[in-house]
Amino acid sequence: MDGISNVGGNVSINNIGAMTVGAAGVNATGGIDLPVASSAGSAANLTLNGVLASAGGNINSLAGNNISVNADVATSAPGLVTLTAVNGVITYAAGVSVSDAHGTVIPVPVVPPAVMPVNPASPADPVAPSPPQTVASLVTLAVTPVSNAVVQAVTSTPAVAATVTPVAAPSGASSSSPTEPMTVGGEPDTFGGADTKTTPEKSGTKSTTKLYCS
Repeated sequence: MDGISNVGGNVSINNIGAMTVGAAGVNATGGIDLPVASSAGSAANLTLNGVLASAGGNINSLAGNNISVNADVATSAPGLVTLTAVNGVITYAAGVSVSDAHGTVIPVPVVPPAVMPVNPASPADPVAPSPPQTVASLVTLAVTPVSNAVVQAVTSTPAVAATVTPVAAPSGASSSSPTEPMTVGGEPDTFGGADTKTTPEKSGTKSTTKLYCS
């Protein structure tokens, strides 16, 4: 059943077997009675999916087996709420409230989801800067082998020596100076020829021969 309302009176509905109140619920200014006969055995279940609301009357719900309360049940003083499961149990959805002259009760509170705490990340340990001398020594050690290698490469370059071998002049050849005059003519088979000047023989005179070599 669903959406039953009685303004100015009571609402009473009984059933043999299971009975379910829909989402629209039951509303009355007087009392509300919803009995389910226990003769139905295990089927005598009452399910409340809608709100039961009364303006001061009593609300009575009885089932031969189980009662499932999935919506609020409320009445104002002097009204009271009575829920009875003869052979079964009464279960409540989380967060459902039952209100009457005694106050409001939430049988099963809503449990918020657990939130895992987030621990802030611890800052990394600061790295201490190296002293300037240490950095300088590291740079010197790293550069020195390269400098030695460069110097060694430069200084180990073999020198190129130039050897000049004098050319010996052929034996028997004579060198002539460009400033020395060259003699042309003369007798065959003579170098430069021979100039012979003969003077008439006279008594007491000598013959003179001049040879010119160039």
